[in-house]
Amino acid sequence: MPNQNLPANVDELLQFISMNVNSDGYDKQLAPVLKQIPPQYYLQSTSDNRDPLDLLDQTIFSLPYTYFLAARCQADRPNTARLIQYILQFLTVFDANQVRLIPDKFLQVAQGLCRLATLYGNGNSVIAIKPLANAIQRYALTPNHLTNLHQMFVKECLLLKCYKQALPILQNDITEIDVQSTAISYTDHLLYHYYGAMIYIGLKNYERALYFLKLVISAPANVTSQIQIEAYKKFTLVSLLLHGKIAQLPKYTANVVFRSVKNQCQAYQDYASAFESLNVKRLRNEFNKWTDAFRKVEFF
Repeated sequence: MPNQNLPANVDELLQFISMNVNSDGYDKQLAPVLKQIPPQYYLQSTSDNRDPLDLLDQTIFSLPYTYFLAARCQADRPNTARLIQYILQFLTVFDANQVRLIPDKFLQVAQGLCRLATLYGNGNSVIAIKPLANAIQRYALTPNHLTNLHQMFVKECLLLKCYKQALPILQNDITEIDVQSTAISYTDHLLYHYYGAMIYIGLKNYERALYFLKLVISAPANVTSQIQIEAYKKFTLVSLLLHGKIAQLPKYTANVVFRSVKNQCQAYQDYASAFESLNVKRLRNEFNKWTDAFRKVEFF
């Protein structure tokens, strides 16, 4: 739709949305139009002072509803309690096919819920955890698909120490990635499995933690990510807990990663060598020698 034919206000926008609901390819036709709408429209009430969030059916109009919610989440002074209720209800009924057309906006809604829940809960966003887990299960094409919400959700669980609440998502191995429908990046894959490993460490499920760390370290790479470096440090320590020595990495791990961990993780390799020797004095010496390195932990 050319710019000159765009709805001129929120009333016209709602009329346009309603008039086109029964047309073929409604959602795919509507998506590019909504993208061109000035952001302030999504913050406005109608001319008779009604909220569009009360007028649009959350399931039938999931696509435009997501735009309205995303804009409200970005507003300077949202009505926190009310907006949280809108989002929580939406996350139980949204049309997954529609929101997959705008993964960036859906992510903004999820992030907004966490931020609003933190404000509403005096620094604790735990009320967002279960609704987000349920939303991810509906949003993902299959339980084994990675989405752009996965790493954000698992990080939130990690920060809040809601380890067990992350398990319904983490227990499904990721075997499928659909970049087009979920707008995920290489970093999303690394962070999801890194955070997941940290949660499994918190639950003392070291086998599963080691598996997740292997996925991070062995991810295809032309340049080593700092996330992979940090994952290798955890991989070393978890290996010692499980096997008393550093576990082998998959043979398909990129050579550049092998070189990077050798150069940047010397402290952990020396400590592992001392651990394997069963020499307590040597182990203590290596720990004291590399204390500063062990204290330096990156968080993403």
